[in-house]
Amino acid sequence: MTGVLVVDELQGRRTAVRNALAERGYDVRTASDRHDGLDRVRRSSPAVVVVGVDGTDAAGRVRRVISAGRTPVVAVVDGSAAEVDSLADCGGVAVVGDDGSTGADLGDRVAEAVAAVEGTPTSELATTMATVAAQSVERTVDGDGETEAWTDPDLPPRAEADATLRTDGAATADRSGWPAGDRSTVDVDVPAFDPPAGEFTPTVVVGASAGGPNVVETVLAGLPRSLDARVLVVQHMPESFTGRLAEHLDAVSEYDVSEATDGGLVGAGEAVVAKGDRHLAVARRSGGRLRVRLTDGKPVHGVKPAVDVTMESAAGTATDPLVAVVLTGMGRDGAAGVEAVSEAGGLAFAQDRDSSPVFGMPEQAIATGAVDRVTPPEELPRSICEELRDWGTDEETTPENGERPMSDEPREGNKER
Repeated sequence: MTGVLVVDELQGRRTAVRNALAERGYDVRTASDRHDGLDRVRRSSPAVVVVGVDGTDAAGRVRRVISAGRTPVVAVVDGSAAEVDSLADCGGVAVVGDDGSTGADLGDRVAEAVAAVEGTPTSELATTMATVAAQSVERTVDGDGETEAWTDPDLPPRAEADATLRTDGAATADRSGWPAGDRSTVDVDVPAFDPPAGEFTPTVVVGASAGGPNVVETVLAGLPRSLDARVLVVQHMPESFTGRLAEHLDAVSEYDVSEATDGGLVGAGEAVVAKGDRHLAVARRSGGRLRVRLTDGKPVHGVKPAVDVTMESAAGTATDPLVAVVLTGMGRDGAAGVEAVSEAGGLAFAQDRDSSPVFGMPEQAIATGAVDRVTPPEELPRSICEELRDWGTDEETTPENGERPMSDEPREGNKER
């Protein structure tokens, strides 16, 4: 029986989550105090920890739980939490918003998230564990205003953690999940691209989760405007955060980037970021542009927006070149999506292990056998351009829809290189 520890100071929410998990056969233990909860995590090493987050230092509290138990976390977040946005870049975390819905509904959503992260290899939590560092964290004791410094002696020093997270040529990221400033801090080489003759408007769907914002920036900043792509970005993060991500990507990319709206159109040279807490689906094509819908369906793989929803809907309406890109993240969101894109005659790319803060999503996508190339993010724009440059020139290409023929032969890109 899988053990789950629920740490939440709110009794009603703690009870609702405990009951929902117990009904599904989990061995549930609870703690009403976050300090007692942290001690229990260290002593018992549960398979998953559910932690209620309603105050300041939200990301710090979640990361310390992961580091203490080497275990994934489901964060139940009150929308009023001051640092809810900072949870989006935590590897090994599923975020469930407490929107004041009934206890049973909240319990069901938490249970789905627990199932999604259960069994995550501890190796995928390494980046998050490194970020905690041996830093002092002020906390209020007994509500009397007295503070004390809390340091975990088992964690690496801050300087080492920063070095672990920093990539060559990239500045240190702030807590929002991407480098500060109004232009890209990564050394991006934008490839030249001469589109094939005739009508050519590819669609590129980019999916990412934990550790994704910086990687998504690298990919978007490297896409040449001459590619004339319509770009759909799905990054797992709360609703209050996706608009800010869109603004940042707009500043560093040659594309016009905005947060997706229901019924909105996406044309050549434009990109949209899926709105938090809504699935982004391609409804149809209209005069060379994509019409997208925002839907309030159930979470898929415990997340909303889900990469699979966007990729599968894009594949279902594909008549132009279609590209799927799966980047860093925990879980298997995107795996079904790349299969759908491949079956529709499109191309699929995945981030390689060495450059992925969390290799779960790319690994699951690669395992499907549908991925054409596995590369680090800085090479993805050039790889996409290389594949699309010869689009439609294959003698076996179906002339009616421009799709590439399916083959029973294994693709070279299915193995890391």
